[in-house]
Amino acid sequence: MNLRPFDFHEIAAFDGNAKSFRDWVSKSSSYFSDYWFTATGYAITLRAGQVKTSTYDSTLRNIPRTDMSSMITTSQGTRVIWFAPLTEFRALLSELLGVPQPEEPDDNDLTEIEADLAEMLLEQLTIAFGRGWIGQGEITLESGKLERDPRKFRLIRNKDLVSQIEVKFEAKGCTASMFWLIPKRSLSELMDLIGEDRAEPSPQTPPKEIVGRIPVELVTQLGEKDLSMEELVNLKPGQLIRLDQRIDEPMTGYIDGLPTHRCWAGRLGRRQAIQIADTLEQNEGASYQ
Repeated sequence: MNLRPFDFHEIAAFDGNAKSFRDWVSKSSSYFSDYWFTATGYAITLRAGQVKTSTYDSTLRNIPRTDMSSMITTSQGTRVIWFAPLTEFRALLSELLGVPQPEEPDDNDLTEIEADLAEMLLEQLTIAFGRGWIGQGEITLESGKLERDPRKFRLIRNKDLVSQIEVKFEAKGCTASMFWLIPKRSLSELMDLIGEDRAEPSPQTPPKEIVGRIPVELVTQLGEKDLSMEELVNLKPGQLIRLDQRIDEPMTGYIDGLPTHRCWAGRLGRRQAIQIADTLEQNEGASYQ
């Protein structure tokens, strides 16, 4: 029987660091998505992918020199290399620009427009991860120049362990991957700041476009009448019941159980309808209720 040697480096994908990082990505995704929804009309979500750990030199050997990359520095002094395959990165930029994606792989340098958008993408990504931080205190990230070939950067010694973490961008028409390259020890120190007593992020205001599409139910109440159990049991078809609503006064419209409008009953075509007569102020509605 052939036994496969166990690679202890693979345990990085299952330890607490990986889970804490995924939680961080999940929280940061909401801020990143909100920005691009406002800017482009649709959201781009972030999702943590695979986590691998190996020596720095062996990791670099598997990274193409054509990949786009940038050195990121956190306010704690942690240095991280962000890199992405050029083809996937260019497809994501095309999606944001609203232009057709290249039919064949294009290894040429980014155009001026693509480069400007890439810098904006990188900037918003650092902001989102700063706002989405779920650990103790606060954290900020600063990105360096975006350039090709991650091998140019000197992060740690060749034989030191480095974690490679995948972060997926899921857009309307494409999915792209960006990878974090962070020293294993630095990752552990950073994730140690994420404990059980996680700092709650400040509440965010959803974009007006999202709020505007939330469905609400408007209910108009014709009137009320208190009945005894005897009267209720003796109700018959065709029987008239006098309500407390006067016909010369507008009815009340309710949203989520709160009085919000005064309105008149009527007809529009073959359907019953109401005409809004007035909008109740918040205090007025509360007292009216």
